[in-house]
Amino acid sequence: MDKARRYINEQKFYATLPHKIDNAVEEYLEERKDEPELDWRFEEINEFGEDGWTISYTHKSVKKDV
Repeated sequence: MDKARRYINEQKFYATLPHKIDNAVEEYLEERKDEPELDWRFEEINEFGEDGWTISYTHKSVKKDV
């Protein structure tokens, strides 16, 4: 009986999961819509495989008035 109940609950969980994920993504994007996009900068020093080769990513600071 317990195995059957677990199986049924598992099926319900996986049946509703895509809808729950879609809702969570929509809520997240709605909350972030007023936030500015970051201006990313990419810098590569030397060539790949050489000594001292590095890659760095930075972005301009975004100041948000609260």
